[in-house]
Amino acid sequence: TDLNLWGNNIGAEGVEHLVRALQHKNCRMTILSLGGNEIGAKGMDHLVSALQHENFRVTKLNLACI
Repeated sequence: TDLNLWGNNIGAEGVEHLVRALQHKNCRMTILSLGGNEIGAKGMDHLVSALQHENFRVTKLNLACI
């Protein structure tokens, strides 16, 4: 399952909410595209934390042009 949020300007706060949902035990998302969202360093911190979570199943992450 994939989710393409390219160019939605979700920012770091949006990433924070998104990764919370992606860490849910019933989430089956495996492909995530976040390019063009200006997530910055804080957003990257949220992603790094999510990648370490046992329920985070994303195996392909596109961050082009963030």
